[in-house]
Amino acid sequence: MRPVSIITLLILFVSCGENPNWRQFSGNGLPDQDVTYNDIYFVDGQTGYIGGRHFTLLDSKSEDTINFQNTAVLYKTHNQGGDWKQIPLPFLGSVEKITTFGDTLILKIKTDNDTTILVKSNNHGKDWRNLLTLTKHAGIVDMDFVNSTNGRLITTDRQNEYLIIYQHNQFDTVQKFTENYPCTFLKDEVISLKNVPSTTNYSSYLLTDIKTGSIKEIKFDKSYFIASHYKYNNNLYLAASKDNVGYILKLNKAGYEKIEFGTYSKYEPDEVFVYGDKLMAIGNRQDEVGPIGVIRSFLISNDGGKTWNKEDMPSPMCIEAPAIYKDRLFISAACPPGFFQVRQ
Repeated sequence: MRPVSIITLLILFVSCGENPNWRQFSGNGLPDQDVTYNDIYFVDGQTGYIGGRHFTLLDSKSEDTINFQNTAVLYKTHNQGGDWKQIPLPFLGSVEKITTFGDTLILKIKTDNDTTILVKSNNHGKDWRNLLTLTKHAGIVDMDFVNSTNGRLITTDRQNEYLIIYQHNQFDTVQKFTENYPCTFLKDEVISLKNVPSTTNYSSYLLTDIKTGSIKEIKFDKSYFIASHYKYNNNLYLAASKDNVGYILKLNKAGYEKIEFGTYSKYEPDEVFVYGDKLMAIGNRQDEVGPIGVIRSFLISNDGGKTWNKEDMPSPMCIEAPAIYKDRLFISAACPPGFFQVRQ
């Protein structure tokens, strides 16, 4: 199927069943093709950043060889994504994670040769300084910055994981993980999901105290497939599923709570978001497949997961880099490139 036919089909598809809570619009200033977005970060209800990569096909020496180049891209908006202005980046690869404090920007960039770099600008992107380079096969699992000079990282060399502290413009490795595989920070602890051997499911989670190194394991009632996680108010929320049934697992140091979707139990969540008593998830049923992909729905609860409503999104088959600012702004890149869908 030709690209023009796919776009036409999408427009016809998303024009049906519109939900009044959602709107779709074009982001002025963004490329209309060859761009993939990995992260959206909103500083407030108006100001935000979007980052990813721009794909360029280079001249090939033969029909059997395809030469290409990925260029890291970063854009900023001051009006909720209506207009965007590019912040030029001198890096090949792809922006994977964005953090900002005032005029300071911190970016995690993954290069095409499997090297990960952490870069910092103190003048809103005019000049950049390399903070950390992780060579081939190494990477950053999670990063958590309190401010522009104080942060911590979980890194991996694909054999072991490491807890690294960033202070006074220096990185110090303070802990090595050899038997558990940490995925994120939760206050002063590192959470690791324990894998069931030879499967993609997880049976428990480990809490490693950063200060003392003590480890506590909390077992799930059964093994779950985990699609993503979201941190809010010292809790970690997991988008989980088991046997085509979806759940949200709410984790903390005391234990975990299993939140079900009620009438929409057959929806398996890909993403989960939280603000106050409001829970939001993007998910799909196994039997909901459109002409060119999986049809996703937006599930929302205003009472902490006791009751749920389902909403159809403008572009249910095209979800990239979803993000939230408080409970007023949910935004995700949609098809075709440069378009967004927002719930307010």
